[in-house]
Amino acid sequence: MLRKRIGLEVVVLDFLGERPGDNSIVLLESLRQTGLLPAPYVWAAFGSVPISDLNQIEQAAVTGLIRLGETGRGPFSRLGWIDDVIAWVDAATERRGSHRHWTVEQFNASATSSLARFVDDEGCAFWFKAVSPADQNEAHVTKILASLFSPYLPELIAFHSEWNAWLMSDGGAALSTVVLNPACLANVVERLAQLQKASIEHVGTLLANGFDDHRMANLRVQLPELTPYLEEAGRSQHAQTGFRIKISRIRQISRLTAHVIARIEELDIPATLLHCDFSLENILLSGKDCLFADWAQAGVGNPLVTFEQLRLQLNQTEATKTLLPRLTEIYRSNWADTIPRDQMNQAFRLLPLIAIASNLCCRREWLTASGTDRTLSRSYARILARQLDHAAQMIEDNISICA
Repeated sequence: MLRKRIGLEVVVLDFLGERPGDNSIVLLESLRQTGLLPAPYVWAAFGSVPISDLNQIEQAAVTGLIRLGETGRGPFSRLGWIDDVIAWVDAATERRGSHRHWTVEQFNASATSSLARFVDDEGCAFWFKAVSPADQNEAHVTKILASLFSPYLPELIAFHSEWNAWLMSDGGAALSTVVLNPACLANVVERLAQLQKASIEHVGTLLANGFDDHRMANLRVQLPELTPYLEEAGRSQHAQTGFRIKISRIRQISRLTAHVIARIEELDIPATLLHCDFSLENILLSGKDCLFADWAQAGVGNPLVTFEQLRLQLNQTEATKTLLPRLTEIYRSNWADTIPRDQMNQAFRLLPLIAIASNLCCRREWLTASGTDRTLSRSYARILARQLDHAAQMIEDNISICA
């Protein structure tokens, strides 16, 4: 955007607000100037900017960057970090050929994190991802999954422990960016089932390495702990802001969910790797097969939960909605040697409520956020409460019909 608007090619070094997007100073490093700035933009010497216009944090950061070349706020809040990353990418990909020039596109940035795509002269692409210390478990999770299930993830090329960063090969176009067709979606469903079945024997290893436990027994414990947050979000909702779920209804849903969890446990479906953020953006098309990316919230739980997340997204458009019966049958067939058909059918009838309950537990940190994030947390809790209500109504209606 800046390159188009003011003729500058830049990388983001830092955001000085509480979070990216705040109305605050953004620190950028210009990689090369492509001409004079168009009006009304002008260059200004740092000394000409009134220091009173900056708060204490901004003063310290900007002064440190000008005088020392870094702010001290993180490995990417310094001049020249992109050159160090390029040198590391060069070294990590040396066996792939001589890369004379990289085109770099930055997608996310902060003092302690970064997401960028590197493309060489021949069109070969790689992704660089670095996470903050608070999210460093994602690096650990990614390394574990790459060692156990490499055919299903983008190729992991290198790790950089000091930056909490790793380099991956480009896994292809995201499913959200292409025209979906039956063959493509059938492959996604088959690959998902294959990955899940392959993970059964590794569940103990995943749990021992800190993967979140979303199995039914743990879900039964976590839900009562999170229900008060749904109730509090409901109480804080203004009457004019949409449908409001009564506290008594939330508690009724909680009791129904506990009953459904017990029923799912009786079906004895094996626990598998759980994605917890199985959006179309994280499904990549790579040649004839697909790959699954962005495992930041990976856990262990009921495999049908991840498939239900996919079904919910495909149900949003008429073109893909009509394919759901066929895709469900493909998924069921892939599990036929492990889960009897009758048990699978029973699980599918209960699945919508369990999937949302599992999603609630996967987003525990979001739901229980405090401080300046509390308003967003309450809004998110209300969305989940409405989804739970809808799923519970489906089960209640089915019970009434059966009765």
